[in-house]
Amino acid sequence: MRNFYTKDLAKHFKKTILFVVAGGMGAFTNLIIYIVLLQLLGMWYLYASIISFVLASFAGFCFQKYITFRDSSGNNIKKQILFYFVFALLNLLLNVIILSFFVEVLMVDTILAKVLTLGIIAIWSYFVYQKYIFK
Repeated sequence: MRNFYTKDLAKHFKKTILFVVAGGMGAFTNLIIYIVLLQLLGMWYLYASIISFVLASFAGFCFQKYITFRDSSGNNIKKQILFYFVFALLNLLLNVIILSFFVEVLMVDTILAKVLTLGIIAIWSYFVYQKYIFK
């Protein structure tokens, strides 16, 4: 019985680490695009956040599907893409709300606010991806 729990725990830990790596790659992509739009192009922080989020979502899907959840089959890809991007729209809404709260209410720097927002969304997303999208 103990061996079963140990293997299950190790499998969960490995998946969590892979999620952090893949999510980190997606967050890094998001953050780089955000900074370029914000700092180099002078775009308003919410527009920059929306654009960076949408662009990074495409990379994020691939990172999560192939790295975290090791799902290389094409069997459910249409369903996964549909659910992933419907969920991404919800995350985009949360992104805008949380980012606005940090910047407008708490007066946090726009880049730090983006990093904090990405962290909050990453934690919530892990459970949804694991349970519903890449199960």
